[in-house]
Amino acid sequence: RYAVVSMTQSFAILNVSLGVFNLIPVPPLDGSRIFLVWLPAKYYFGVMKYERYIMLGIMGILLVESFLLGGRGLLLGGLAKLSNLLLTGIYNLLELLPFFG
Repeated sequence: RYAVVSMTQSFAILNVSLGVFNLIPVPPLDGSRIFLVWLPAKYYFGVMKYERYIMLGIMGILLVESFLLGGRGLLLGGLAKLSNLLLTGIYNLLELLPFFG
């Protein structure tokens, strides 16, 4: 039983973390599609033509924060805090169910 709970918890952490990362409002992540809906088409396509370079920049920032700062940088630290907040909320909601309490 412990192995199943541990594996389920690991999957939940991974999925919430990837979901939070994917909602960053910069291209090519999905958060940009939501954020850029309110921009005029001229600006939207102007930003989207730099999508490839923005992604390289994000990857560079993630590498620097991971290896040089140990995950304590602004991007990874903020994403970790937001992911932990969402997971805490999910766990609190699950405790309200009679078979999880």
